[in-house]
Amino acid sequence: MGCDIHPAIEYRESEVGPWKALLAKDPYFGKREWHDKEYTASLDIGRDYDLFAILGNVRNNRGFAGEKTGERFAPMSDCRGVPDDISPEARDVLSNEHSATWVTLAEILAYDWDRTSTHRGCVNPAEFAKWDRTKNRPDSWSGGVAGRGVRIVSNDEMRQAIADDPALKDDGGLFCKSGLYTWIEWESTYSRDGDQLWHRALPKMLNLGRSYGFENVRLVMDFDS
Repeated sequence: MGCDIHPAIEYRESEVGPWKALLAKDPYFGKREWHDKEYTASLDIGRDYDLFAILGNVRNNRGFAGEKTGERFAPMSDCRGVPDDISPEARDVLSNEHSATWVTLAEILAYDWDRTSTHRGCVNPAEFAKWDRTKNRPDSWSGGVAGRGVRIVSNDEMRQAIADDPALKDDGGLFCKSGLYTWIEWESTYSRDGDQLWHRALPKMLNLGRSYGFENVRLVMDFDS
């Protein structure tokens, strides 16, 4: 079963002031019945298990059926819970399922993002062919594949299959036609693994931090599964 994050950005104008949620117009207001408020604190961060592991020790390199997908990340936090002083708007964003936590902007900026981690993923022939040339992070991979017609082979067997049938270099997608998959490993920096945070949250948090201080801006979140 998949896991998603439910995050919101909060700030306070002083160390003793109340926390406020950063609000934005809800693009689904009036289009879906449960989106009944024009503004929301919900922050759009997609399903990214590497980032979930870094932020809150969630799905920390465990994929399909608990399959190991690499080294464990050093998490920034670990189930700190819902803050007692959370704002009502941020509270509404949470799923109330599991692993509630929070991290301040100061913690995010102090974190060692230059560390590297080894990853492991199951890929189709098309992704394997690209990885075999560069050993770089693949564009897509899975934490495990199972089902009728699926065959997990070694790297050498995948190379031989592609050599025998070069058309396999175009055999991609989660459910590739050949049914062939293999496990690969690659190195990546924490900053690359958590890049959604840089694009979707950090610019907004930095704008607030410059006004109110890095300790007075935080990301609150929980997860569903």
